[in-house]
Amino acid sequence: MIDGQYTTTAKRRREAYDIINGSTDEVFQINLFDWYLSQGWHDRLLDIRSTFVVSYLERKSQEDVDHADLLWKYHAQYHNFTEAAQVQLQLAKSGFDIGLEERIGYLSQARTNASTKSIGMTDIGRSRQSRQELIREVGDLLDIANIQGDIMQRMKGDERLNADRRLEVLKHLNSQILTIDELYNGYADQASYYDLCLLIYQCADYRSAADIHATWQNLLDTIHKETTTKGEPLPYEAVSEKMRELGMRLHMSESIFPVRKSRFPPAAVVFEVPD
Repeated sequence: MIDGQYTTTAKRRREAYDIINGSTDEVFQINLFDWYLSQGWHDRLLDIRSTFVVSYLERKSQEDVDHADLLWKYHAQYHNFTEAAQVQLQLAKSGFDIGLEERIGYLSQARTNASTKSIGMTDIGRSRQSRQELIREVGDLLDIANIQGDIMQRMKGDERLNADRRLEVLKHLNSQILTIDELYNGYADQASYYDLCLLIYQCADYRSAADIHATWQNLLDTIHKETTTKGEPLPYEAVSEKMRELGMRLHMSESIFPVRKSRFPPAAVVFEVPD
């Protein structure tokens, strides 16, 4: 008997929620959404399949990161992955008070969502080109953000910075994603982070052979000097390790990472700095 009463009550509750959530009164729905969130019932909002939810969260997400998070989760829940990726991209680019690592996380998720074919109604009629453009924009920004993260990590241990300057620099880097020019002129070049300068050349599609040659030469000279001073590892070992690392990150770019096949065994390559 008790089980029957519980089943009847649960059924009536579901029916009541269906009527409430299906209301076409936008003012009522907005007040309802506000109340749901004030109670901490975020999942209940995500379970409502309504255009009112999207417009509500779009308005709220302009000023609040939590609502923006709910918006991309809502899109993803209903397989509108392209829409979810666009929200995540905007979060990564936003002026919200979020750190660089979190922005990189949004971009990584956005790349996955943008690469996943959407099956929601909002994706009908969307051109393949627009999705590819989104994937490209996310990928380019993610490359820049990762370089910014590299610079930030390098700056944490840079003994040339005093304590006050270090705090200032790290605060600036651990915020919004900077432009390629800002990262190069403001940090990588000034600090003589030559390997990161090469990564920036790659991102910017910069092809000045003279500058690339000079940067490589400076990098190799620096590695040789540092390893000679420390006494370990051997200079050629340190250069070899750096070459492997950069080769992977530069994807063996012909312009930034110029190598040529030699007449030696297949495993051997000869580094060739462009003239």
